[in-house]
Amino acid sequence: MKIIWASLAGLGVAKTKTECEACKRLQEGIERNLKKTKNQNFGGGNSKWEESRLGPWATSESRMIQTIEYACEGDFRCSSFLEEYEEDVEDWFKTGPDSAPEEDRIDFFKEFCVEKSKSCCEDKNSFGKDCQACPTNVNQEVCSGRGTCEGAGDRKGKGGCKCNHGYSGKHCDECSSEYFLEKEVSMTEKPLCTKCLHKCKQCKGEKGKCLGCRDGYEVEGEIAEDGTHDCKKPKPKIPEPEEDDQGLLDSKSVEEVRDPPEPPANSEEVDSPPEPSTTAESSTTRAPPTPDPRFGVDAFAKNKHEDL
Repeated sequence: MKIIWASLAGLGVAKTKTECEACKRLQEGIERNLKKTKNQNFGGGNSKWEESRLGPWATSESRMIQTIEYACEGDFRCSSFLEEYEEDVEDWFKTGPDSAPEEDRIDFFKEFCVEKSKSCCEDKNSFGKDCQACPTNVNQEVCSGRGTCEGAGDRKGKGGCKCNHGYSGKHCDECSSEYFLEKEVSMTEKPLCTKCLHKCKQCKGEKGKCLGCRDGYEVEGEIAEDGTHDCKKPKPKIPEPEEDDQGLLDSKSVEEVRDPPEPPANSEEVDSPPEPSTTAESSTTRAPPTPDPRFGVDAFAKNKHEDL
């Protein structure tokens, strides 16, 4: 029975870019729907009678339609791939992809993506027309274990390393800007890149010494022969007093940056309170009173003589 795919083709924007990706998308959709429909039946209420007339549910046409029809989920390239290999996919489904004995089951990926369409490489760590191996490092891991091989498993793939964040280089065994190599790649270890201190613009070495300071920091101490150094925040600068339009210093600015002026020597210019005086000081400094001549000794004698 021919399945009509026109209703699905063209729905939405194409999500896959290569024929290999389209085949993988179809495989994933079919496997998902096989699980969804595995324990279902014809829905007539008498499964044994239905299977005796219509055949086993596992490889029935009804299940095949439900399994394959919605596998691409509107992906145009996936639907085009299915339309091209429609009859082959139907024949494959009838072999019992999830009901036949394990040793008799045909792998969809190898059957369609590798052999029939020749769009994918059987080894998922190879790429290109000739399915050459993806770049590995001394630890025998693809891209040192710190990235992925672009287009891996795809005959249209380019095969370069796409490094994880913080890593760079052809094999992802170097560090990107603002990271330093704390541990180099070895036969048993992956490379380890650690983020520089926040004050460093760049850094290097086992301890991540700075190679340039970030904005707001300045070089501290001496610069080593390899160019590394430490960074620190500069001390805050005291602002200079500002001048007004007449060239006079702003009094407020002066007060902020200078010590207050000494008081003037002239007491008339400054209204300062008088110094308190003590009783002892008053008695020593006051002039003695002038005696009254009427009460003198000579005056008393004179007056007495006149009375006699």
